[in-house]
Parts: sequence; structure tokens; C-alpha cells
Amino acid sequence: MELKVWRAVGFAGVAVGLLHASAVAAESPKLLWEATGFATPESVLPDTGAGVLYVSNVNGAADGKDGNGFISKVSLDGKTVDLKWSTGFNAPKGLALTGGKLYTSDIDEVIEIDAKDGKVLNRYAAKDAKFLNDVAADAAGNVYISDMATNTIWRLAAGKLEVWLQDAGLEHPNGLLVEGGALRVAAWGSMTDNSPGRPKGHLLSVSLADKSITPLGKSDLAAAYRLHKLVAGKADFRVWEADPDIDDVLGLLTQLDAAVAMRFHAAIFSLSQGRPTFGIDYYPNQGGKVEQLFADLGKADDAVQIDKFTPDWLVDKLATLAAIQGAMEFEA
Repeated sequence: MELKVWRAVGFAGVAVGLLHASAVAAESPKLLWEATGFATPESVLPDTGAGVLYVSNVNGAADGKDGNGFISKVSLDGKTVDLKWSTGFNAPKGLALTGGKLYTSDIDEVIEIDAKDGKVLNRYAAKDAKFLNDVAADAAGNVYISDMATNTIWRLAAGKLEVWLQDAGLEHPNGLLVEGGALRVAAWGSMTDNSPGRPKGHLLSVSLADKSITPLGKSDLAAAYRLHKLVAGKADFRVWEADPDIDDVLGLLTQLDAAVAMRFHAAIFSLSQGRPTFGIDYYPNQGGKVEQLFADLGKADDAVQIDKFTPDWLVDKLATLAAIQGAMEFEA
């Protein structure tokens, strides 16, 4: 099997108001190099200090306890340094490096490896785990491991592996990334519903301080439907789905009484057409480009961070707008 490394050159996304739409302008990814000889490579972790990549190889069924799994070491320019650098695993998946040790998940245990020579130092059993997947480490050296099947995140700290968070709100956690004071989680969504309308995967942010879970980068369509559900019975809130070009988007915007923009370009397009626009900023706790745009335009009160959003906020905004528009129509 081949390991391919790509470089993404550019991407621009567009999503407008209550309309789910996207326009992508990007060059094709460019292949930098290829390496072959792997056996179901699952994760790749760079160690820039050592100048290598670690590659976990399942080499069999993802949940098979067959002892066939191994970890490879590859140079940063794609040359295989040691195909079976570390062996003796079942189905190794996620990888994390901290304190000179490499950690990998292996179905129902977490394995600690000496990054100098690939020797297994410790095996930590995760009681009742079903499918340990990704691994991430924080600045303090704590290691977090996702279990997709049981909606659980484990933590290895000071040599002790224990359940850190178990919550249906994790929506079957897959990928993990520690970023600042948060654990970013790539949620798989439903693992049993294969219907076209099944819950899709998206990103979550889990606070390392209090373990609170907030959406991060949910699709605009999913967020729009969530808003629709939240304000049901309180406002005439409609969600339109389409896949138009830019002219269609701008034309549609002129027909809206108001737009709720959940992306930067959505807000720009809506505001440029003179539509009353309310912004919901995706960045919890700190705010981002959407909130800043409204502030720069002197409309700070018309934008809110997603973690501070409430149904009443939007209902009040729409009610106020309706009252103003009604008064204008009466005067006309």
C-alpha cells in the first residue's frame, strides 16, 4: 500500500444566510512524494526533531487481535528508514509523541514506546474499551485516547489510564487534537444509521478545564437546522437547501427579509446586498472574523459567539426587525 503526502494550495469556502451553498476555488493538491510497502497505514505522525515520520500499520482487521500490527519509520522526504521499526501490536491506530515516548492505541490498550529504539515500555489496558482510535498529548504530557464505539475519551496521566470523559455528546469521537486549553474532537456521527439523512460527522471542542462540549465548525446546514429547531414556534424561521452558483446566491439574498450568517463570506455577501443580517460566530469564548466584521461596521450587537447564542437572542432580533419593517411599510 502507498503512503502519499499532498500539499493543499488554496481553499475558499462560501455559505450564505439560511441557504446552504458553497463555492470552492482551489488549485489541485500537488503530490510531493510516495512511499510504498505499508500494510493498511492508519496514522502518520511527524517528529521534526528526529527528522522522521512514524506510520502505524494495522496489517489486518481494524479490530483483529492477530499480533500483525507494526509501526514504520519514514524520512521526511519519503524514504523508508525501517518498515517494521516497532512490532508486536494488533491493530495500532492513533499516534502521539511526548517526553521522548511514542504512544499508540491498540483496540483496547494504550502502548508506550521508546522513541529512541522502538522498544515497548508499557501496555495500559483500557477496561471495557471497544475501539480505541486516535491519540493526542497536551503540553503537560497527558495523553488522550478516543474510543469511538463507547463515546469515551480516556486519559493517561502519571502512569494511570482512566476514563476522562464519557458522554453521548461526543457523538462517537474519532480524531483528536490538543489546541491551547481545548481538545478538538472529530466526531464520526451515527455509526449505525446509514440513511441519506443520518447525522454526519463534524468537529467538537472539549474544554480541558471543565470538560464542556461545544460545536466547532459544524456544517452550515446542520447549524441552520439546529437553529430552526431551537426557535420552533417562536419565529417563522426557514431553511432553504440548494447548490447554486454565486449569481444565484446573490439573487436569493435579495429576496430574504433577513439572513443569519454563520460564515465570514456569508456575512459579507448578505451585507453587500443590503439585507438585514445577524451573525453567529463559530469561535467560542474568543470570537473570530464574523464577530469582528460586525464590530468594524458598527453592528456589534447584531453578532454573537456561538457559545453565547440563545434562541431568545435571535427571536428578539427578528421581532425587532419585523416591527421596524412593519412601521416602515405603514408609513409608506
